[in-house]
Amino acid sequence: MTPSRITAVLGPTNTGKTHYAIERMLAHRTGVIGLPLRLLAREVYDRIVRLRGPSVVALVTGEERIVPDRVQYWVCTVEAMPEGMACDFLAVDEIQLCADAERGHVFTDRLLNARGLHETLFLGAETMRQAIGQLVPNVTYLKRDRFSTLTYTGSKKINRMPERTAIVGFSVENVYAIAELLRRTKGGAAVVMGALSPRTRNAQVDLYQNGDVDYLVATDAIGMGLNLDIDHVAFSSLVKFDGVRMRHLSPDEMAQIAGRAGRHMNAGTFGVTGEAPEPDEEVIEAITDHRFRPVTKLQWRNSRLQFGSVKRLLQTLEERTENPLLTRVRESDDLAALRALSGDAEILARASDGQSVKLLWDVCRIPDFRGISRGEHAALLTEIYNFLHQYGTIPANWFALQVKRIDRTEGDIDTLSKRLAFIRTWTYVAQRKGWLGDEKHWREETRAVEDRLSDALHGALTQRFVDRRTSVLLRRLKQKESLVADVNDKGEVTVDGEFVGKLEGFRFRMDKTANPDEAKTLRQASEAALAPHFHLRADRFYNAPDPEIDFTEQGGLMWGDQAVGKLTAGSDPLKPVAVAFVDDEAGPEVMQKVQRRLQHFIDRKIAATMEPLTKLRDDETLTGMAKGFAYRMVEHFGIIPRGEVAQQVKDLDQEARGLLRKHGIRFGQFTIFLPLLLKPAPTRLRLVLWSLSKNLQEFPESPPPGLVTVPTVDGLVPGTYAMAGYRAAGDRAIRIDMLERLADMLRDRDSRAGFEATADMLSITGMTLDQFANLMTGLGYKAEKGERAKVKPVLASDDPQTPPAETPVEIPGDLPQETPVESPGEGPDTGPNEIPGDMPQETPIPDQQAAPETVPELESFYTFTWGARPAARRERPQGQGRRSAEAPAADRAKGDRPRGDGKPRGDKGKAKGKGGDRGEGKGDRGDRYKPQPGSKPAVAEARPRQEKKIDPDNPFAAALMGFKTN
Repeated sequence: MTPSRITAVLGPTNTGKTHYAIERMLAHRTGVIGLPLRLLAREVYDRIVRLRGPSVVALVTGEERIVPDRVQYWVCTVEAMPEGMACDFLAVDEIQLCADAERGHVFTDRLLNARGLHETLFLGAETMRQAIGQLVPNVTYLKRDRFSTLTYTGSKKINRMPERTAIVGFSVENVYAIAELLRRTKGGAAVVMGALSPRTRNAQVDLYQNGDVDYLVATDAIGMGLNLDIDHVAFSSLVKFDGVRMRHLSPDEMAQIAGRAGRHMNAGTFGVTGEAPEPDEEVIEAITDHRFRPVTKLQWRNSRLQFGSVKRLLQTLEERTENPLLTRVRESDDLAALRALSGDAEILARASDGQSVKLLWDVCRIPDFRGISRGEHAALLTEIYNFLHQYGTIPANWFALQVKRIDRTEGDIDTLSKRLAFIRTWTYVAQRKGWLGDEKHWREETRAVEDRLSDALHGALTQRFVDRRTSVLLRRLKQKESLVADVNDKGEVTVDGEFVGKLEGFRFRMDKTANPDEAKTLRQASEAALAPHFHLRADRFYNAPDPEIDFTEQGGLMWGDQAVGKLTAGSDPLKPVAVAFVDDEAGPEVMQKVQRRLQHFIDRKIAATMEPLTKLRDDETLTGMAKGFAYRMVEHFGIIPRGEVAQQVKDLDQEARGLLRKHGIRFGQFTIFLPLLLKPAPTRLRLVLWSLSKNLQEFPESPPPGLVTVPTVDGLVPGTYAMAGYRAAGDRAIRIDMLERLADMLRDRDSRAGFEATADMLSITGMTLDQFANLMTGLGYKAEKGERAKVKPVLASDDPQTPPAETPVEIPGDLPQETPVESPGEGPDTGPNEIPGDMPQETPIPDQQAAPETVPELESFYTFTWGARPAARRERPQGQGRRSAEAPAADRAKGDRPRGDGKPRGDKGKAKGKGGDRGEGKGDRGDRYKPQPGSKPAVAEARPRQEKKIDPDNPFAAALMGFKTN
């Protein structure tokens, strides 16, 4: 028989050592290969299955066992390699792990004792050459050189990492933090850790290998033979916790990890990131030149165990070696578990023979995947051993309960990771031969639970650390593929099925959930994909009818519910300039088309809505003063407070007034205006145009249509109420057309003697009596409040002396009754008295006189007089331009010419009593109307006046003549 050929295939990473071993194994009829990680074992298994089929390939790990009937090739973790199996070929990968403090004794045992019948390969780093030569006789060496170069590039920020980068962390928290940062800045990252199940790890690796993400975040498990397309490796830390203490990474450990960069012939780079300091120059040179200090100590533990008793087993496990190259491994988890269980009297009683002791050792070798505590782990092992020793198998009900508790896929990443670690314990137990009654069922069941948890964990990792939208768009942009955008009826934009934002008019609004780094990608993708949509939308907008477009009260321009522009002031107040809201990416052609359409709209809108004003402006028949006044009207958008143009109004002759009246201009007592422009639509547009002309930052809103008065607001820009079609007076502002109607009612009232509000006055203003008093005060009147007995009105049928038309009408609420016409006096030496509308002339009633103790019901009333001092004629303002805005309704003559004396007059002119309108004689007429404490109502103190002529046009002239003749 030809002796086994032993070869040590040594070299740095990316030398094809594992690939060489697979080729050599497949050249033999049977073979076994031991690999350092379950993940790598699964990768090699899948590769061999693709070459030879699943019927001849077995996979054996601590938690997974796939063994077909006609096995030729065994792919195992180093711990799970079958012992005593005679196979033609045997290989152990990453043999330098003989120096590892936790698992080194297992690799050392394979180096010393595992051999193939015809060929044996030990694959690893050049640092193992000396140790292998001392421990393995007749070994030959095969040096493998790296296919590509490895260079150091220094420190980089994570958000500046190049694509196809693996960032290495040494704790779960660090890995998650880096992955979260990459999701925000680069679209996401795949996560690979040794604790992941093969299914989760493969799914994460596929994300990276397929290009869904360009970054990988991993623990140092990446250094153990995982073959990925990595161009750059970045260390986020240079220290790690090795289970006992924090320590610095050795140069060869760093080289093992950094060597993952640059697969096959592609050059690789490595560096540091985050808070990791840059390594020393000696370390960098050692990594790039692959020169490291040789391994001088290998971890060892006696593998020739004796199971006579628990005590003897412990003794054999603690034996020392005389070989100076070997050092006894520190207490491992299985030995610690054995010590803990040996302290249990029941366990010692059960482990009384060799078979029972071996069973105890097999139970103690169950890995502590849960990592809770050694005490918890020892309690679980105790329960399992008692079941196996007493019943021969673990009870199915108990085992099912343990599995059921874990079979839940809800929860976050940490929760799912813990459940996955728990199920690995039961998967390991299910793989042990003879420990369960229905081994096949429970192996399938635990594997199914692990798969479900693995899928859920993969989904949670992807959801948290991968922004598919950003990663997909980045990949398409990188590959310079054409991107296709889809815009639904809500304006939502999707690019290649990924939502990127909304199209509002002709501006793209990126998804608000995107962070600044994601926004950059979305903007790039949307620019390329939305270009044709901008042109199509611009064509549709240009052909849209005017009713689809409107302006807002703040000067915005809307197309439906989408903002497409705004108005800015132009050289002519009636010709504002439309500015389009169009992204630069849409192009100048789209911008010009949208701007032209908006300008056409607003020009036509102004021409139609402000037609009376534009006709006035364009009337060439106006000349002289009329043309100048028309210019002022256009300049003020059809509304001018009379006080501002009083002198110009005075200077207009009748011909000029007639020309202006043909355009609908009304010369009111308080305002000169175009009544057609007081409608809601012109008012709304006028406020916008006026605000633009004033360069206001915030435009005033137009009052709700139909309101006669609105509350006044402090702090408004002067002229706001006039442009809104109102005049402020007191606490409220009144619509100017209704104010002119009120002025007409006040024209024939005696503002010197005083008058009361009529029902018509209150009706047209829609106010209460108190509100009306406040309004009149704002217009320049004095309002004096008084109280009087409320007298029931006398019907005309009851009093033949009272004309029917003058019978007071009872007004509901606090509205006063109309003032009746003057009635003749009772005696020859008394003049007619003014009788308030709700206070008819007293008629003695016997019943009332018989009951003087009855208290009459009181009512409030106001007496209004002009607010200027009657005797101060010399203080009258000079010029109409300074007084017309405050003049009362009674202060103008016939037509539109205001009076020049500055004081309100009575019914038809000056009072003919003593002193006239100068207030001379016994006192001021207003003072005599002021109620005094304890006095009778003011009507009883009215001063007699000279008799007036009866107006023949008065409908009650005949009745009045009858009184005179009587």
